[in-house]
Amino acid sequence: MYVGRFECLIDAHIEDMLQNSADNEHLGVLHASKMGLVGADLDGFWSKWLSLLAKVTPKSSWEPDADNPHLSWSRFEVLVKLFKKISFTSRKQLKHIGPGYIEVTTLLAKTKIYGTVCVTPIGPLTVRTTLRVYGRPSHILMGRFILRSFSNIFEQDAPIWSYGKPRLQLNVVKEEDALVNFRRWYSQFYSKNSFSLDCEQRNICE
Repeated sequence: MYVGRFECLIDAHIEDMLQNSADNEHLGVLHASKMGLVGADLDGFWSKWLSLLAKVTPKSSWEPDADNPHLSWSRFEVLVKLFKKISFTSRKQLKHIGPGYIEVTTLLAKTKIYGTVCVTPIGPLTVRTTLRVYGRPSHILMGRFILRSFSNIFEQDAPIWSYGKPRLQLNVVKEEDALVNFRRWYSQFYSKNSFSLDCEQRNICE
């Protein structure tokens, strides 16, 4: 059944926003300590207190589909240990279909929650992101928690998307190889006249 939706406008290029799925290192730095429970937390207040309650160990990966060039997969696993005694694992799989549509499956406490994400450019460096969440009727409360968690994660990323400067040429270390591979995979969706990340950034600089 339909659980709810979350929609926002982000000042970013669609490729710069979607490559978050391949930015494995930012998961632990920006999101893991907050566990989706709070939003931007710019002063780090909640991160500090939540770190006293739980230890969070994230793992993530991104890879293109071997048989279907328009598909790619992101997989996330987060191990949470509360009060050094209670442990549980949350798993999330993202199926990227083309340049702006994602199907999300979240497994938490043997509960599966499904979501769809549509990212649509509506102007120069402006995109509309719409998330819809679905689950079994018996999982409605968990579905609402996951929806709120997604909302908080977007709020954490939004300042970086809106005020950060996309790197046109990536100087990467070994741990960031997935970013280069993601950009190579994503380049297939541009036509000759498309406004790529490079074009948008150069227009603003000029």
